[in-house]
Amino acid sequence: MKSNRFPKTALITGASSGIGMELVRQLSCHKDLKDLRIIATARRLDRLEKLASEFPDGKVIPFAADLASPDDRERLWNFALQNFSQLDLIINNAGFGTYCRFEESSFTVIQKIFQVDVEAVFDLTAKSIAWMKPNGSGQIVQISSILGEVGLPYSATYTAAKHAINGLVKSLRPELAGTGVSVWAACPGRTVSEFRETAGEGRTSVRGKHAESTEAVVAGIVRGIVRGHSRPLLYPTWKPWLVAHAAWACPRLWDQIMIRYGRKFAAEDMPEVSITQTK
Repeated sequence: MKSNRFPKTALITGASSGIGMELVRQLSCHKDLKDLRIIATARRLDRLEKLASEFPDGKVIPFAADLASPDDRERLWNFALQNFSQLDLIINNAGFGTYCRFEESSFTVIQKIFQVDVEAVFDLTAKSIAWMKPNGSGQIVQISSILGEVGLPYSATYTAAKHAINGLVKSLRPELAGTGVSVWAACPGRTVSEFRETAGEGRTSVRGKHAESTEAVVAGIVRGIVRGHSRPLLYPTWKPWLVAHAAWACPRLWDQIMIRYGRKFAAEDMPEVSITQTK
């Protein structure tokens, strides 16, 4: 970090699998973060306890919570206040989405996605700012997505949620300037995870095709945390960086790519959907 003060306390959401779990592991083992203690939260306590057992007692503290519930978020926050005298780092990683035609989306599912991916992030971010500002330091890291910058067919709700997170970050940065509290968003591309399974779809989001390893993605995020990333967005690997810059530089061409190839690419996770190729 800029002040050369490494975080000693952290809260990581969505820590029972995928990026969240790997963040706990890499941060806990980092040579510059030997004193770091982490509250790891997710819905699945058994997984959290198994993760915590990999480290010395008290290094990783499991806490089960459903972040869609305001009551659970309040319980989580009170637990953090009881265990930490201050909060140096929060990583809002919990989130999920579905793949489907937007007009066929279940409004109940849309609400659930926004409760977890947006409402919970906004709530915990506000709580973190209020805790960190009096101490004059802290990092708030949002695990967003390249879909916070570009669109993808059959992923409209998730994409809209991630755009909201990136918009929050871009607005908060000037608001927090001079307070010692930094906020930024990590925007990975397609990553090996349990995205579809945790969304209730009963299958993983990625079969491995075109996906980057969780370890490589998290390594890029951890570098940003340790160095005190100073820009609004961080692309942890070169692939999302290339996508974002191609979309910015050539928006009309990017639209044509999405029309011609994007639907077919997205439909790899939707084998029940037949895609008509547009010439």
